[in-house]
Amino acid sequence: MNNFGKLSVGISLAVAVIVGSAFKSAEASKEASKPGAGAFLVQTSNGLWEERNTEPTSLDCAGSASMQCYYRVTAAIPDQSSYSTSDINNFLASPAKIVAGEHSSQALYTGD
Repeated sequence: MNNFGKLSVGISLAVAVIVGSAFKSAEASKEASKPGAGAFLVQTSNGLWEERNTEPTSLDCAGSASMQCYYRVTAAIPDQSSYSTSDINNFLASPAKIVAGEHSSQALYTGD
């Protein structure tokens, strides 16, 4: 193989490695932070939040709690089956990734 052929093969391999790792990196990032803007975290019991795709109404919040009934997600957060008070406090810290929902109050989520 002449020098041009070796150079061509080398460049092709380098491009394949770069493109492959870019796709893996994007896929890993997507999996680690699924919930994003437009999702909601609702407090189903004291200190326990779950993700919902639709915004609750004020009728979905009842009783009293020390934190909001639900929060609107404004930036990507880790994809988990549930979230703790510690998670919520971290998401509220600067830069905030969640904000209190428009119809939220210090209560528990009672909707479906």
